[in-house]
Amino acid sequence: MQEETVAPQMRDTARITALIYLTVTGIALIALLLVGLSPWEAVNHAMSVASTGGFSTRTASAGGFESVSVEIALTVLMLASGVSYVIWWRLVTGRGLGIHTVELRSYVLFVIAIGILLAIGARGSDAPGNVFDGIFTAASITTGTGFTTADPDLWGEEARLLVLLATASGAMVGSTTGGFKVRRWLTIFGGIRAEIQRQIAPQRIVVVRIGRKPITDDAVRAAFGFMAVAFVALVMGTALLAGCGFDLLSAFSGSLACLFNVGPALGQLGGLESYSEVPDSGLLGLSFLMLLGRLELFTILALFTRGLWRAR
Repeated sequence: MQEETVAPQMRDTARITALIYLTVTGIALIALLLVGLSPWEAVNHAMSVASTGGFSTRTASAGGFESVSVEIALTVLMLASGVSYVIWWRLVTGRGLGIHTVELRSYVLFVIAIGILLAIGARGSDAPGNVFDGIFTAASITTGTGFTTADPDLWGEEARLLVLLATASGAMVGSTTGGFKVRRWLTIFGGIRAEIQRQIAPQRIVVVRIGRKPITDDAVRAAFGFMAVAFVALVMGTALLAGCGFDLLSAFSGSLACLFNVGPALGQLGGLESYSEVPDSGLLGLSFLMLLGRLELFTILALFTRGLWRAR
């Protein structure tokens, strides 16, 4: 993946990244204090939402506050945390969005669309909760934060499919989120479109673009390679959990949620459930999936190649 940095030097990039993270955390802390959280809970949830970690001081996660104002604040903060740090830096320094306009628009529109559809599902079901639970769930799952306020399993089969789509999507490259990332999907769709055009007109030179930005062939191959490795890891994780006695939906969604660092899954591993029933062998496999996804797949797989160790 082609990825823009906030500064040319690694030290400057690390410094600016830390500054943006601390700023986001500070804004989150103030917002959560304003909606009524205690200082202890506000600090914990501010750090959790800024890093899209999803850990909560409440057993029922964000739903334990039973406050729409808290849910609204967390939703906005989760969406903001899913935005690339490069964008925040460019906006602060007055440089505009640059090449990130299409990615940001796609990210926002995707969350809105999933949120509206989930809200419709929540309203049409007999499950307890409110319409905003659907929007909250869309933001939480897409950004990989993993806060929960309701159980999407109770909203019907369509809601389950939407949750899986949100889990597989991820937010923006350059944010604190895990997942596949929007830019990879844009690159893959662009690569598929370009290949179709080549099949129609073999002599035509087709360039994959995101907006007006051309994407190199290496970046396209990397995106497809990432998808292939993710698919293999997902199949292996699903087989492992199925072998541990979980139904196919739980096994698949649990593996997907761990690989893309989301947390809540569906079925026996749903948002209001936990992974405590997974045996040690399954937990070991899921731990590897989480590490694999957090380090962008290829980084951890490179450790198992002889070429890396020979080079040293």
